[in-house]
Amino acid sequence: MNHAQYRFFFVEDVMEILGISQSKAYQIMRRINKELEAEGYETIAGRVPQKRFCEKFYCGEAPTSYKPTVVGDTKRRIPNAKNPRPAAAQA
Repeated sequence: MNHAQYRFFFVEDVMEILGISQSKAYQIMRRINKELEAEGYETIAGRVPQKRFCEKFYCGEAPTSYKPTVVGDTKRRIPNAKNPRPAAAQA
């Protein structure tokens, strides 16, 4: 799947982009989602729309040099060399 198709940032993405702790990233995400709910939008806990995040943090559109980490079926998966996914699970 093409990373450009992702429309949401997860906590790991917010942590990396802003260089902040996980707890601070969740605080920011909750605040943005609360604003969206007040405007009548549905939100998803643990995710924040890229567009709104970038509006709030002066990056205009989604950062072009940043690629969000890969999202698995229903669980967030961050591939790494120490614990790669089995070949059968990649299909």
